[in-house]
Amino acid sequence: MEGLQQVLFRVAENEDLGKHLVALRDLEPGDLIFTEYPSAQGPADYQGSCCIVCCLNNTKDVCQRCWWPVCTECTETEMHKAECRLLSSCVAKGPSFVLPSYLLIYLRTLLLKTDSIVWEQIVDLGNHGLQSIPFSDHQIQAQTLFHELFSFIREDCGMNSSVEDVMTVYKAVLSSSLEAKSGGRNLAGVYPMAGLMAQSCLQNTRIVLKGKIPKLHVYASTSIKRGSPLTHSRIQEIIGKGTEERKKLLREQLLDCLCQRCRDPGEMGAHTSSISCQKCSGLCVPLNPGAGTISHWECTECSQQISKQFVDTLIFTIKSSAAECKASRLERYLKFRSENSQILSENHYLQIAEKARLFLQFSKLTP
Repeated sequence: MEGLQQVLFRVAENEDLGKHLVALRDLEPGDLIFTEYPSAQGPADYQGSCCIVCCLNNTKDVCQRCWWPVCTECTETEMHKAECRLLSSCVAKGPSFVLPSYLLIYLRTLLLKTDSIVWEQIVDLGNHGLQSIPFSDHQIQAQTLFHELFSFIREDCGMNSSVEDVMTVYKAVLSSSLEAKSGGRNLAGVYPMAGLMAQSCLQNTRIVLKGKIPKLHVYASTSIKRGSPLTHSRIQEIIGKGTEERKKLLREQLLDCLCQRCRDPGEMGAHTSSISCQKCSGLCVPLNPGAGTISHWECTECSQQISKQFVDTLIFTIKSSAAECKASRLERYLKFRSENSQILSENHYLQIAEKARLFLQFSKLTP
């Protein structure tokens, strides 16, 4: 890690957040808190013909030893030398086989086990206190992504890594890696220090990647009081997601969120999940959203209750109807509004999504 001429944070530990970062003094929006290079990095998703090392070049070059897409500038880098022999064993299984580039960050993290100091940091990244969902080892091994990773490590790459080591890497990367776009690249990186930032849908930092090797810059995005945790949301485009949608996405990263927004039925006045009460002018909000399982919804004015099953069916129906609409952006938006403006709150995440399609012209990017 770099940028420590003036130390603005420290590592703390408690039951709720596990090891995490807290501010050492009051910080103002725009303050640079620290910078850090990744211990491991890789494509955040399938990058097509992009180089698997720098993820920059739309290259047709391949490494002559492993036959993965690697541009000529990256063939002899230390990163690729360390993995080239292993990747050469990963051969195509058929004409439709796609190289699993999204698993490279896990492989590169596993190769760090030779450095005991770094490996200890990797182990720490898998524990976020009460924010870590207590999945059993059996439950984790039953997950599709873990099965793909274990098969990639043991069968494709021919490594003799233990289940425990692969699980350590799986937990660390899945729950603590940070994703960001840089120069057209969608990158994921394992940052031993930044990865300790607590999950919060009310994040008080923003991250920026700079340079060919993605150096992470962590800035204060709000005023942060001395002793407050440094927080970051691991969910992209959070404004358009309701409480249950956020929790579902976080669960895939083995995390829960304990922030004030997720614990508040009305999401601190945002009401991105609320639906209109059909008996009065109030809004129905989920009961006890911070408890993990929502059983009922209740009107904030008349206390009328409706079941979670009813709300789930309603949202599914609205989503399906919108997806089937083949009209223009404007016609689709007007139809959606006429059908749902009396059902969904004005700030409901589905309303926000339709406005985005219209005003931000996302029709080419989303169905």
